[in-house]
Amino acid sequence: LEGAQKEQLRRYIDGAFDEEDIKNSLRFLSKLLYKHFQKPVYILIDEYDAPINNAYVKCKDRPEEFQKILELFQNLLGATLKSNPYLEQSLVTGILRIAKSNLFSDLNNMQEFTLLDQGFATCYGFTQQEVNELLSQVPVSTSSDDIRKWYNGYTFEEQVLYNPWSIMCCLRHKGRLDCYWIDSGGTQLIDSVLLSDEVQHKLQALILGQSITSTIEKHISFDALAEPDTEPLYSLLLFGGYLNPDVALPGLDGDTYQLSIPNHEVGYIYKRRLLEWVRKKLKVTSDQYRDLVMLLATGQVESFTEQLQDLLSQSTSFHQVGPQRSEVFYSGFMFGLLNILSNHYIIESERESGLGRPDAVLIPRVEYGDCALIIEYKVSKQVEQLATLAERALVQIVDKAYSTQLKSHNHIKKVLQVGLAFCGKQVASKYERVDL
Repeated sequence: LEGAQKEQLRRYIDGAFDEEDIKNSLRFLSKLLYKHFQKPVYILIDEYDAPINNAYVKCKDRPEEFQKILELFQNLLGATLKSNPYLEQSLVTGILRIAKSNLFSDLNNMQEFTLLDQGFATCYGFTQQEVNELLSQVPVSTSSDDIRKWYNGYTFEEQVLYNPWSIMCCLRHKGRLDCYWIDSGGTQLIDSVLLSDEVQHKLQALILGQSITSTIEKHISFDALAEPDTEPLYSLLLFGGYLNPDVALPGLDGDTYQLSIPNHEVGYIYKRRLLEWVRKKLKVTSDQYRDLVMLLATGQVESFTEQLQDLLSQSTSFHQVGPQRSEVFYSGFMFGLLNILSNHYIIESERESGLGRPDAVLIPRVEYGDCALIIEYKVSKQVEQLATLAERALVQIVDKAYSTQLKSHNHIKKVLQVGLAFCGKQVASKYERVDL
């Protein structure tokens, strides 16, 4: 190396580099490799947008600072990939093609492929054949059907794929089914979407196993992510692996899809984020939320109602959600309630019983007692009707014989029947205990 090159290399090794050195770092490295091997280099950049996405989350209230970060990456990628005499070819992967950022402007012979494009479908995950081969080499006691439910479900170009990271982690842990992907990398931008008010209604539909419809945008600007319009948000979730494009729907734009949660692992992530959203609205910790729910489970309905009322009254964030979003909040709250109790109860939500479908029937597991819990809740637009609606919910439980299905469980001796009514930041309850 020449003297100036040695000095530049020393700055990288010692961590004494400046911004200009950062911009030229990959180009300089390719130059050194070319000089040593006398061959042009291949440059692979994985998750190029991860640091940019994380910077956006941290700096979105400081646009000038974020713009400087974008310019840094624009110069870094430009010096590396554009007119680099030491470069043979490059491969860049990421979640998004960031619009209006000029990160890849004027690159020579650049070709772009998304999850929805033809050509590389089988490269985005493991095929069924590949998973079968892995299972033949690493035998596990877990059934292949259970592994499929947890990690399969991505459909691209009629190919149904498995999450490769999760499959490898599952095999490494002798077939233990767990949520490995949630801790596999930076997800700050995705989390900010899952916790936003705008998407909660459709996210709850997804959690219940339903599909949603949205136009998918292949190029997304950060400005669009900050707007109330939710279509860019679902595009981010799709390209991030949190939604599956089930069906391409006919439309003028040609990019409208029916979307769903791909598998159990991703569904678990959605449930965790919904619980976090509800907790943030109530401004409570996980333990406080659990303690509140357990009041209801242990029959302390009056204390449950009083504490929930206090939390709603004190939560300024809840005051701001408005009447329509308050209904979304309450459905999310009820989901969180059922999710917390699922370790102690068998949850049967909206399953036919007697003459109708109760909102929730909670059957205690044998080791957790003999008292079941039936919940019916209603949302009112007028606070004056709150007590009446709570009473009506309780009467509905009795009149429609929702306790009928409990008779098939021999260990159940008693039933706590609870009617809840919500209106804005007000809540009311009516309940009764009956012998089965």
